[in-house]
Formats: sequence, C-alpha cells, structure tokens
Amino acid sequence: MKFVITIAASDSSGGAGIQRDVQVIRDFNLWPLTVLTGITVQNFDKVTFIQPVSPKLLYKQLKICFDSFHISSIKIGAICSVENIGVINKIINKNTKIPIVLDPVLASSSGKLFLSKKKINKLINELFPFVSIITPNKPELEILTNKKINSIDDAIEVASSLVNQFNVSIYIKGGHFEGNEIQEAFVNSKVVRKFSQPRFHFKYKHGTGCTFSTALACLLAKESHPENACFIASKYVANEYQKISDQLNISNLIFH
Repeated sequence: MKFVITIAASDSSGGAGIQRDVQVIRDFNLWPLTVLTGITVQNFDKVTFIQPVSPKLLYKQLKICFDSFHISSIKIGAICSVENIGVINKIINKNTKIPIVLDPVLASSSGKLFLSKKKINKLINELFPFVSIITPNKPELEILTNKKINSIDDAIEVASSLVNQFNVSIYIKGGHFEGNEIQEAFVNSKVVRKFSQPRFHFKYKHGTGCTFSTALACLLAKESHPENACFIASKYVANEYQKISDQLNISNLIFH
C-alpha cells in the first residue's frame, strides 16, 4: 500500500479540502495521510471564516508523517497562513525526490482569501523551487504573475515564465476560460501540450480544484507520466462531478 499525504485545510461541508482529498485518495486505492493547515467554516456556496493551525502544530503533523511512513507523493492545498509556508518549506526542501503537487489555493470561489496578496511572493519563493507541478486556474495564475489573461494561449505564455524561472511543470486548469470546450494545458521546459474536452455544466462544482490536484498526486504516486497523469486526472474530475451532481439534489439545499 502506498501513502499519499495531503497538506490542506478542513472543509465543514465535506466537499473540498482535506475531507475531499481523503475520498479521492481512497478512490485510487492508496492510503491518505492528512496534515491540517487550518479549519474553515463553509458550505458549498461560500467560506465565512478561516482559522490557521499554529506553526508548531503543523510541524508536528508533518514530522510524524514523514518519520513514520514512506511517502509516495504529496499534495499541498490551502495553507491558510504565511507562517505555515515556512514550515512546509522546511519539510519539502528535504524531500524533493517525492512528487509534489501544489494547488495554489489563494482564494475561495466566493472571494475569501486564504493568503493575502502581499504574502504571495513568499509562497512563490519558498515553495515553487521544490514542487514538481503547480495546478493554477486562470484567476490564480493571474494573481501569481500579476498579469491579465484572456485565453489559454495567454496563460501558456504567462506560465512559461514561471516554468523557466523555477524549473517546474504547470498544468493550467480551464474551467474559467470561455467557450463550449474546456481548454487546458500542460507546460514544462520540454513540452507544451493542450488538452480539450466538452464543457459540462454541473449542478455541483464545489472542490473541483482539490479533486484534480489530489487525483494528480495519486497518479504520480503510481508512477504515471506527469503529462498523461494530468489528462487522466482531468477526466476523473469530469466523471466524478457528473456522478455527484446526479446524486446530490442541490435545488433542495438552502444557503444563507
């Protein structure tokens, strides 16, 4: 049995964050290890409160996982505080041979910031050099680079600057681009590959980014090629959210 560690925040709705990550990891028949970065108060519609864990508690969680288990891959999601970026840096810069997926969760879909804009540079400088692949959507890539993006080609050009600077792979998620098809792209120093698939209008969309990045970490733990793993993970998200949308009666849920 292989072990995948998720470093992320909890989600009281169970649809995103560490709760969702555990479900995905088990879907891939791997063992989930969890390191909690913070507690969020949220439903499917919005995040109303974020409480980061202390750096000491975060470090203790990370240390016992790495001391006790052979880790096959790492997924990093919402970090919740700038202090905890430094804690994660201390651990992952000693474990760069392990595939590390960074989902740069900078804000919730309702606009609640997980990290202030002033702290983005610390995230970039302390984590980007040590991770294998970063999975931003269009708004996240715009925040990371402070550049306006209008198309997938714009995004590829912007992502290429980060690839060259940090020798990292980037998968650009396509849900925020307009069009009848989802346009996504895998970018690294050797290849740029575009992906497209039909755009599905799911009734339920909460946690798609968490699901994708965790599925990707699972596939990398199984030693899939990163480029192919991104494509498979994207297909997994589409299939999962079709099933969840069919099972969950969103129209009967009332959010305040």
